[in-house]
Amino acid sequence: MTKPSGETIDMPAVAEDAYVFRHALLRAAAYELQLPGERAALHALALHAMQNALGGPPAMPSLWPGQEASFIPHPGDGAAAELAQHAYIARSAAQADTAALDQSRRLYLHRAALHATRLHDGAAARDLWLELAPLHQGAARAACLWRAAERELLHGLGAQGESLLHQALELARAASDQVMQGAVLGTQASMLRETGRSAESEAASTLAIAIHRQAGNRPALGAALGALAAAYRATGRAAQAEAAYNEALAIHRDVGNRRQEAVALANLANLYRETGRVPLAETSYQQALQILRAVGDRRAEGMTLGNLGSVFLQTNRVAEAEAAYRLALEYNRQVGDRRAQGVSLGHIAGVLLHQGRAQEAADLYQQVIAIASEVRDRATQGHALGNLADLYIQTGSHDRAAPLIEAALAIHREVGNRRSEGVALGSLAELQLAKGNARAAETTLRNALEVHRKVNNRRFEAMDLCRLARVLVALGRRDEAQAAWHQGADALRNLGDTSAIASARVLLDQACKDNAMAVMADARP
Repeated sequence: MTKPSGETIDMPAVAEDAYVFRHALLRAAAYELQLPGERAALHALALHAMQNALGGPPAMPSLWPGQEASFIPHPGDGAAAELAQHAYIARSAAQADTAALDQSRRLYLHRAALHATRLHDGAAARDLWLELAPLHQGAARAACLWRAAERELLHGLGAQGESLLHQALELARAASDQVMQGAVLGTQASMLRETGRSAESEAASTLAIAIHRQAGNRPALGAALGALAAAYRATGRAAQAEAAYNEALAIHRDVGNRRQEAVALANLANLYRETGRVPLAETSYQQALQILRAVGDRRAEGMTLGNLGSVFLQTNRVAEAEAAYRLALEYNRQVGDRRAQGVSLGHIAGVLLHQGRAQEAADLYQQVIAIASEVRDRATQGHALGNLADLYIQTGSHDRAAPLIEAALAIHREVGNRRSEGVALGSLAELQLAKGNARAAETTLRNALEVHRKVNNRRFEAMDLCRLARVLVALGRRDEAQAAWHQGADALRNLGDTSAIASARVLLDQACKDNAMAVMADARP
């Protein structure tokens, strides 16, 4: 090595032991004084020295889907990105073995990407996979692009994931690699569903399932069935969704994939909750959480905690709900999942509104809308718009609520989410009633009830029957109002939603007083 003075010294195994720079600027200046070839030789030496110090080169992991469990951490993984950079620069050294250095760069970029994934640093992992992709050809390049797109999807990082998946699918098809095609289609299905294209998502899932069945790839088949079930659920086909989730669950248990078993249990729990089987939903959430904690999947644990919190809120355990939501938000932040952070903030806003803290809840809903727009999560954006509209209706800001409900309805219809469309129609009816248009409210509510029945949304069907009772009171039809109330309240009681019954009863009594009608004494809470 040459010092700035021009004196030469022999380079020991670890250069810093011979020449310790006390200031970063001096070190940078000394580095820049070297000729490019000499700098490249320094990087080659650094690569060799670091590899030796870290126990030698690690094994090359598999790029192919389903091989993640075979990855064995290595002491050098934390420095893998730096080692890859040394290998890249060292290529220009005189008499460099470029083939060996390219192989080292591929190795360390791959391990650095997996290391970033384990640390939940989605942006770093995505960038590393994209840097690695041009160093491969065919299906291997497709695998890198697919993994980069997965990071985009899971961490809500931006809009290039769809383009990456398109490129990956073309490469996998050109290489006739069925495993890779199925994996890309599965991720594509999830991305299409998250961005509101349910029909396209279902088509991609169906094609992925056909590929995995033909290839006999049972682990991948289980994941693809879960994606198809989600598409069924989003479009209100509860029975088909449940059958697909159960088939996926059986496969995951058969092949010993504990993480995917937990995901299937949590998804089944979501379906149970939506179809009124609340105790079964809570049991399934708890089973999923137990597995996720055992396997250390903090991201999925956060999502499941949030859903369990909704069960707590539905069964009037408000303090437990808030604790679950806030812990879920903490986990979402730890793993850098922006989409999940938005969902958790929306949950917390619901608790704040339940506690009468309307302005704090409104502020959080605005944050949720902004995050959902940022990560292109149309479903969550629609939910948050509807929830903010409900808040404005409750606080008398009817003019602010109206455009929000219309926007929410437009999104739900755009993405084909019939369940959420029914919920938003109920909110629209509430606004129409608040503005004194009971006839329009009745028509809207009957449309909402039709949707709820088609998608088997028993809870909101019950709540809107109670709402219909108030509309019928406003129209002077007491007997019909009483029948609607009993039908709705009895359904809520069977669902264990005592909180909703109590709130609805207060509103019914007030409606009777406002319309000079005797309070329905037998409309028991």
